[in-house]
Amino acid sequence: MSTLHCGWNGDRAVAETLQRCAGFVASWPWVLFTSVDSEPDVASMRWASEVRKKFFDVVRNVDGALLLPGQVVVEIIGQEELLFGFDELWLCETTPSSRPAAPDYLVAPRRLDESGSCDEFAWLEGSPLVGGIGDGYGMNFVTRDRVLLEGLKLTEERDEIP
Repeated sequence: MSTLHCGWNGDRAVAETLQRCAGFVASWPWVLFTSVDSEPDVASMRWASEVRKKFFDVVRNVDGALLLPGQVVVEIIGQEELLFGFDELWLCETTPSSRPAAPDYLVAPRRLDESGSCDEFAWLEGSPLVGGIGDGYGMNFVTRDRVLLEGLKLTEERDEIP
């Protein structure tokens, strides 16, 4: 069984993290958007419709969440400003059949305390979802994979985006 890592970084946001770690995000098979600007039905948002048209062969709707390959995420985030806060996404090894359950959200006003327990996210073990990030007032994170923790620089303070 792997160790869960969770916490909160007051100096970070999802959009910044995706830009800062674009190469790492692009290497992931799947990224599941479960909230954009507090909207949980991401798949019905106008921009999602445009993304489905352009990348119809690789985009999936998972219970209202939008599932995209990491490379596509980097491409669309680089072209448009879509994330302004209260955004949540999960990096996945394989295609998930469902989104995380409602109480396991990562957006504000929730604040995961790094010294606290990550036990409520034990369902990540054996899940196609490896970890997630969510923002609003700072950024929460949870992962079962140290590679994701380090690849997204989740415990580092903000610095200039290269």
